[in-house]
Amino acid sequence: MNPKRRRNRLELTGLLAASLIAQACGPNGFRPVETGLSQSLRTVYAASKVEVHAAGEAGAILFFDGEGVTNTSTDADPGPRVPNYYGIGAGGGRLRVVGDNGLVLKKQGNNYVYEDSRTNRRLLTFLQATPGLAYVGGEGGYVAQSVGGGRWERVDVNAPGDAKITGAFSTGHSSLIFTTDQGAIIERDRENAFTVTTITTETSTIPLPIFGVWSSSSAQDLYAVALGGRIFRRPAGENEWQRQESPVNQDLYSISGSAPDRIFAVGARGTIVQWDGESWNNVPSGTAKDLYSVHATADGQSVVAVGAGGAMVLLEEE
Repeated sequence: MNPKRRRNRLELTGLLAASLIAQACGPNGFRPVETGLSQSLRTVYAASKVEVHAAGEAGAILFFDGEGVTNTSTDADPGPRVPNYYGIGAGGGRLRVVGDNGLVLKKQGNNYVYEDSRTNRRLLTFLQATPGLAYVGGEGGYVAQSVGGGRWERVDVNAPGDAKITGAFSTGHSSLIFTTDQGAIIERDRENAFTVTTITTETSTIPLPIFGVWSSSSAQDLYAVALGGRIFRRPAGENEWQRQESPVNQDLYSISGSAPDRIFAVGARGTIVQWDGESWNNVPSGTAKDLYSVHATADGQSVVAVGAGGAMVLLEEE
């Protein structure tokens, strides 16, 4: 089935208002991008500074070319209502979005086609580990992999049965990591088995929801973000996670970067923090809206974050 797609061109307006101009200016400031949406954007993927894809609530899918935003939403509707999307990514030249009711859509030309994820659980994250290998994760600890041809097979990662897979990360065939809302960080070891490490708060044994994990390579430190502005680091070659000094107490929902000293995390109320190799520091975001997802291009030329009310903010190298 090839659902029709709707397109309408939106103009890029730059900064939202005079009160935000001063905040968003400067070498480290993000600038808001007008998306024309009122619904929230939940996920973003930046292939380059001129190829950014975002998706979110009520079936929203957007394309940003560095100058303007195009609405590439599909009217695909596998159920009684328009689905929400929570994960997006690409590999092998194919873009995929995932969301409600186990929905996986793959872009083919100007259309989208359905792929059978073999579940009706809500899918919350998408990971393109290699050009030919992708993963989805969602409610009930569900994880599946696609090995080509649109065939999805469930993978048992030892996730807690009531956990939500909130994030995923890989540096290729040799590494695979998932985060959960039950404080579990799940990692595949060299024997292809999955080990689980649980992170709790300093004053409680209650698991701490973890929302994202990132590293520049398998030989570098690993970073994870969580509620209350908490940031954790696992030094390369070690097993223990260490809490880092954070400049914020707002919930952090996503993390991405392009180098060991250029890492960004985003969260509630427009929060953006950056790791410069020595410390985490606040970065002006140009918005007060919650930011749910961030993605940096591999070349480091662009960082894009999206969030509530159609928010999109952009940082480009000068």
